[in-house]
Amino acid sequence: MIAGMVAALTLSLSDSHSAEPADNGQGDIVGYSEPQANRVSFSGNMAIFANNYHYKEVVNNANFVEHSGKFSGGGEFNWRMDYGILSLGTDLSFKVGKVRYSSASGVSPDETYQIIEPRAIVGIKTSFDDWNNNPITLNPYTGFGYRYYYNDARSPLYSGSKRPNIGGYRRETEYWYLPLGLSLDGEVMRLTPSTKTDQKHDTNEFWQNRITWKFNFEYDLLLSALNRSYLGDIYGCYSASSCPAGVSIADLTIDNRKDAGTGFGLKASLEFGYNNISFGPYYDYWEMSRYKGVSKDFSNYPELVNQTTGSTTFYEPANVTTEVGIRLRLGF
Repeated sequence: MIAGMVAALTLSLSDSHSAEPADNGQGDIVGYSEPQANRVSFSGNMAIFANNYHYKEVVNNANFVEHSGKFSGGGEFNWRMDYGILSLGTDLSFKVGKVRYSSASGVSPDETYQIIEPRAIVGIKTSFDDWNNNPITLNPYTGFGYRYYYNDARSPLYSGSKRPNIGGYRRETEYWYLPLGLSLDGEVMRLTPSTKTDQKHDTNEFWQNRITWKFNFEYDLLLSALNRSYLGDIYGCYSASSCPAGVSIADLTIDNRKDAGTGFGLKASLEFGYNNISFGPYYDYWEMSRYKGVSKDFSNYPELVNQTTGSTTFYEPANVTTEVGIRLRLGF
């Protein structure tokens, strides 16, 4: 596409009808990249970001638990292999930080969070020109995603009296999902070519001075989910050696599960780039319905539930997670 445009421009400027298009293969950069016919190319990028994180659980149409704050660190890595119009790749992102917890039980100012999200992606790339004859690449894609979420809430909760109340517990959540996405990337303008003159760089537009843009939207269909709550943390049963006689960690752990279609996610981003560097906002969203209930007999552990006989059914409430941030990306 780019080669054809350059050849067409040369013909127009010189009024010649015999020029041949130059062989101008491309490497995939952060912004625009045109699919290559019948050749394999590899590309990748890494990113750092700043963001604001918010999580809330809803019970009977009212907020039950809220977490809010900023992640203190994280990164993202993306790799792609293109052959003709086919694109294969992997993504990996991770985030760590502390956020504020609040509920009817109290407040904790510094709960620890971690999120790890690996993905496998397959897509098809096609290209066309916009109204200004600038090239645009259209890339619909799908694949398989996994999201691991860890929350350590064992720090004391503080009530209105500012005195430590009961402690919390650790939670792990796993999502398996199907991403269905579409990305559009193109070129705003091309500046003076780079001073690189060897053949390798002459045929790689990674070295061209270009201003680019990229928009991405993705719908994530939940396939399955598992939430594990270590309620034994409240009782002080962190390991087999610390549990009271006759009590196992499994006795005090709740596994709540979800089925396909009972939750979904959304991802959207807009980035503007110069050569192999890009910058822009992004938005991640997850909405989950209530998990299946699990019944446990905690009659011997009144510290955990206010009961002395019978069993209790535990549900993981419906919840919504929102993340808004700015991402800085470097291509290679």
